[in-house]
Amino acid sequence: MAISQCDSKSVVGGVNIATNNIFLQKRLSISQPHKMLRLQLTIHYLESWTDLQ
Repeated sequence: MAISQCDSKSVVGGVNIATNNIFLQKRLSISQPHKMLRLQLTIHYLESWTDLQ
């Protein structure tokens, strides 16, 4: 999976990069003990990339 740029944001996937049934995984190494972790992300699902090249 590739990282694309859209304006000033990094995007996983992009034109002709992501396909159906993809699996994404990110492993984090956290050195300090913790009781809670907040994960925040934005998911954009696009049906088509019409007129983009």
